[in-house]
Amino acid sequence: MKSILSLQRIKTYFRLDKLLIKAVDGVDLEVYPGEALGIVGESGCGKSALLLTILRLLPHNAHFSGKAIYDGIDLLGISEDKARKIIGKNFAFVPQSFGASLNPVMKIGFQIVERSLEHSNVKKDVKRDVTDLLRKLGVEEAEKTVQRFPHQLSGGMKQRALVAMGVFGEAKIVFLDEPTKGLDVVKKRLTMDLLRKAREETETTFFVISHDIEFIESVASRICVMYCGQIVEEAPKKDFFKKPLHPYSKALLESLPSRGMKAIKGEAPSMVNPPSGCRFHPRCELAEEVCIKSEPELLRIDNRFLRCHRGDGFE
Repeated sequence: MKSILSLQRIKTYFRLDKLLIKAVDGVDLEVYPGEALGIVGESGCGKSALLLTILRLLPHNAHFSGKAIYDGIDLLGISEDKARKIIGKNFAFVPQSFGASLNPVMKIGFQIVERSLEHSNVKKDVKRDVTDLLRKLGVEEAEKTVQRFPHQLSGGMKQRALVAMGVFGEAKIVFLDEPTKGLDVVKKRLTMDLLRKAREETETTFFVISHDIEFIESVASRICVMYCGQIVEEAPKKDFFKKPLHPYSKALLESLPSRGMKAIKGEAPSMVNPPSGCRFHPRCELAEEVCIKSEPELLRIDNRFLRCHRGDGFE
C-alpha cells in the first residue's frame, strides 16, 4: 500500500542559548491511509517535536531538515505560507488542552466547520452535516450543541467538539497530541471510546502521540516507539504487545500496572549530548561493547522495524 505521508530523515533541533537540543534526530516513517498510528515513548523523547515539525508549527529557535512528502510535495521544502495552505486543507490538529483550544466567543458549530469553509467551497447543508457528525460521536442534543458556546459545554462535550473539528470536512490526516493528558480514569475511557467511534464513522487517518501506552493500545493499529529523538521499533499493534523486540519497548510494557509496574532502569538521556552508539545502552541490561561504540540502524524484520544490534531484541 502506498503511504499518504512519507517522513524522510527528519531532524529538528532547538537552539537554547549555547545549547543545541536534538529533539528529533533522523526519523524515517511511512503513514498509511486509514490507519491509526500511535507514537509512544517517555516525555521528552521527541514525539511532540516530530508532530509540530510536520505541521510547520515550530518556534523561531527551531532548525529542521529532511522531507515530509504529502501528495508529491515536500512540506518542509516549501515556504511556510504554501505549506500551511496544504496542511490547513488536508490535515487537522487536536491539541493537548481541549479547554484552551476552543474560541470562547464563537459558537461550537462554526468552529467545527471553520477549517472546511476556509479551505474549500462548501455548498452542502453544513449545519445538518455537523449535527449528524456530533450525533455519531455521542452528542445527544446535537442540534442545540452547535448553537452553544464553549463555556456552556462540559469537558466531555468539548472533547467531542475538538474531535469533530478534526474529522469534519474529510481531513486526510488527524494529528492528536497527548489526548488523555491530565484526564482522570473515567474521562480517559470516554476519550478512548470517542476516538474508536470516530475511526468507525470515517476513513480518516489518525496520527496519535502519547506516553499513555494503554490508551495507544486501545486506539492504534500500528505502534511506533521513540527514544531520544529516534525510532527504535515499529510494529503492528498485535505483534508489538504480544512480543516487543527492542529492550526499551519491553521495559515500557513492563512499566504498566497491568504488567508488574516495573520502573525503567536509569534516567532518560540528554538531548543535548546523546549517548554514543545505541542511545538506550546506558539503561539496557543486555548492552554489549558494540552497543556502546556503534549506532544501530533501523532495519526491517518481517513486518516490523527494529533499531538494535541484537537483531531479535532481548532474546
